[in-house]
Amino acid sequence: MTQLQSDSALRLGRVGGLELSAERSAAWSMAALWISLSAIGVWLLGFGMWEAILGGLLAVVVHWVSDFLHQYGHAIAARRTGIR
Repeated sequence: MTQLQSDSALRLGRVGGLELSAERSAAWSMAALWISLSAIGVWLLGFGMWEAILGGLLAVVVHWVSDFLHQYGHAIAARRTGIR
């Protein structure tokens, strides 16, 4: 079987028989998104600093969970069609 993850990928564990991994650049992307969303909260929406920081973090977590569920749906569909 061909291994799809690179050697630099961080192994995050297994869920439902599927191995979870993320590229190291994902952590930098998450940080950039968190900072950007927090800044939008402060400067455009008028939130307090801590509200914006927590809101930005919540938005990043929601993004990652929704992306995981989306990709997991692909994996389930692939398994149902015989792809391992």
